[in-house]
Amino acid sequence: MAEAIECTREPEWCHWLNGLWTFGPLRGRPGAEVVRVAERRAAVHVLPTVSEHEHHFRALTQRHGTFAAALTALMIVLYFGFVLLIAYNKPLMSRLITRGLSVGILLGALVILCSWLLTWVYVRWANTHYDSAVDRLNR
Repeated sequence: MAEAIECTREPEWCHWLNGLWTFGPLRGRPGAEVVRVAERRAAVHVLPTVSEHEHHFRALTQRHGTFAAALTALMIVLYFGFVLLIAYNKPLMSRLITRGLSVGILLGALVILCSWLLTWVYVRWANTHYDSAVDRLNR
């Protein structure tokens, strides 16, 4: 169900601008239609309801934010975990796997590869899920 938005400010503060309701002084906003109310005192104006389209878009942006935040958190854990290992476990990081290759060098390369992998995962998700959903909403 769509929700109603109310403007409880003075009438001069509620404006219809480029298809959106805005709140604040009108100065510097050409082409705006000021919401007129017969009374000059503060009144309650019921603005157009939020459409289903906006609810779907809000849900989509919430999923996008959640996905991006999860990938960001994973990268932060990987990176700072690597840095903490370097700082607090030098014997482990300096242990040689083969001649010229230590655990620290290998883990550093894996952190870089993981960042590339996470970037690929995000781009693939955005191209297959997010962009197609935005296109459906824009039609």
